Amino acid sequence: MSDLAAITKRTRDSIRNMQNQDATPWDDDVFEKGKNRRYTGYHALTLVIAEMLAVQGLSAAQASEATFTQRSNIETFLDEIEAGAPITPRFVAMVSIAKADRSIPGLHWTPTMYWGTGTAEELRNEITSHISDDMTTVSNGPHVAVASVASAYRILKGRAEAAGFLIDGRRILRLSQDSED
Repeated sequence: MSDLAAITKRTRDSIRNMQNQDATPWDDDVFEKGKNRRYTGYHALTLVIAEMLAVQGLSAAQASEATFTQRSNIETFLDEIEAGAPITPRFVAMVSIAKADRSIPGLHWTPTMYWGTGTAEELRNEITSHISDDMTTVSNGPHVAVASVASAYRILKGRAEAAGFLIDGRRILRLSQDSED
């Protein structure tokens, strides 16, 4: 876990707290109980994506949930990286809609999950549909938090290198500590 913390610029305690609260952007059930966990580039990438969403106004739990529910988009991106295939721009997003509730005064933001494949066209259509729907009942448009998977990957690679690691798709490699004289 210390490598994952160093790469993503988080503390081990913050990652443990996410695990204890069931708020990780990955499925903790895939890890065997009582065994050392082997984190991959996927785990590091999901932390960066969740961070990108959180700075756009989502709670940490909402950002992790959005990232987790759209894991297939992230997996597909990593598959393309590992295959050396052309990268399809993909995004992870959460759209929140302002809704009136008669039992509580005022408008309240209700998150709606985006379940698509994460392509730009699909995301654009999703956002447009919410704008059209919202404008008929409320003057507030939707709140959209969106993270580019490719941008998150570039950020991750830079952070990893600064911490002495290399990210290659799902693989995390420690850079050599040897220096040439």
